[in-house]
Amino acid sequence: MTFNYAHWIFAFNYWALSLKLRLVNLKRPADTYQFHLRVVYWIVVAYICLFPLLGCIFNLMNFSLAYTIMYLLSDFSLVVSCSILTDGLVRMIRCMTENHLVNINYLIANILVFLIVIVTPVLSDIPFKKKEQV
Repeated sequence: MTFNYAHWIFAFNYWALSLKLRLVNLKRPADTYQFHLRVVYWIVVAYICLFPLLGCIFNLMNFSLAYTIMYLLSDFSLVVSCSILTDGLVRMIRCMTENHLVNINYLIANILVFLIVIVTPVLSDIPFKKKEQV
């Protein structure tokens, strides 16, 4: 759960920064969508906390199928974080002009590393059947 939450904080901060950059480029106040950002943030935090909690409750009640489903659904928050981060970075790249000090290649490398970090735990959770030894 803390792994998913840490990635959500990282992705959300990029997303919020890209939205504020876009608003500044449009010459609007940077805090125009502050309430909406908070709502999205807390909805995803509730999702990140709720599914592992439900999984633990189902595990204590010996509902193995429900536990497995909740456990797999908890990894979906990584997909949400990744999509939010990708959207934020795409917006940020679109807002960049030549007079900014941010390197676009650095932003693209950031998203690729983030994707690798996300794919690794998701793939490690997939149960693989081992071949029986003779």
